[in-house]
This record gives sequence, structure tokens and C-alpha cells, in this order.
Amino acid sequence: MQDESDRSEENKKKKKTEEVNEKVQNAIRSLKEPGGSSMHAIRQYVAANYNVHVETLSPAIKEYFKAAVATGRLLQPTGREPTARSR
Repeated sequence: MQDESDRSEENKKKKKTEEVNEKVQNAIRSLKEPGGSSMHAIRQYVAANYNVHVETLSPAIKEYFKAAVATGRLLQPTGREPTARSR
């Protein structure tokens, strides 16, 4: 019984993470800023277009940025906050 509840919690967390990733990717594509989109601009876009409370999603957005920079999907200029500048 414990395993089933753990799996369902993992599935819920994974689904939420995938939804956040998709929202952030859509924001990056829609903003089309030549130097890359800032985290602040992406948060504003997500709040305006998806009608969600961004403060609750901020940790997931930061997690997405860290993972995307680590895998090379996004570039982070040196000494600046992560910007969504896709390769």
C-alpha cells in the first residue's frame, strides 16, 4: 500500500514538473527576445497567460532552469541570472 501511494505522489510531481517545463518553453518561444528572456519576464508571461500563482511555481521554474543549463538546452551568460537563450 505504501508503494502505491509513493508512486502516485511521484507521478503527480512528475506531471506538475512537465507542465511547468512546457509553460516555460512556451514563454521562451513567445517572448522571442534576441539576448534571451530573463526569469522575471518568463514568470510574468506564465502568470499572465496561464492564470497561475507564480510564487508557487517559482521553485519548479528555477529547477527547470538549472536542469536545462546543465544539459545545454539553455545558455547562461557568465555572471548573470539564467536567461532563456536556447541553443
